[in-house]
Amino acid sequence: MGLSPLTLQSYIIEEFQFKLNKDYDAKEKEGLEGFDIFFLPEINSKNKLKRRVTLSVVQTPQTNNLYEYKLRLVGIFEMQKEYAKEQKPAYLEQLMNVNCPAMLYAAAREIILQFTSRSPGGAVFLPSINFAAFVKSGPTQE
Repeated sequence: MGLSPLTLQSYIIEEFQFKLNKDYDAKEKEGLEGFDIFFLPEINSKNKLKRRVTLSVVQTPQTNNLYEYKLRLVGIFEMQKEYAKEQKPAYLEQLMNVNCPAMLYAAAREIILQFTSRSPGGAVFLPSINFAAFVKSGPTQE
């Protein structure tokens, strides 16, 4: 087993909004409409191997869900120089655009799970996402 050449140095919760959906009907089926994820990578101009990545996870009341929430995390990532020297730039870009949001999403899953587990409707466990097919996008600021 080897350690990843990509390191999550730190992350912060930049925004977290949460409330119960007053129109929720427990007799109706819940859906994933209104659930969305956005991420935006920013390359450090002084160090191309360092990234600031913003990930937003949003559940709006477009469907029958007990909760509405918006969580925005900002993470700082760095790729090892030795590893980067051996790789093509396109591969490194893909590696970072897949793994950076995936790491932040794991943190988002735990934050939302912990918070909703203390709420009247019980815990929400975010669905699995394939970040290899994911496209960087906004909005991250609303």
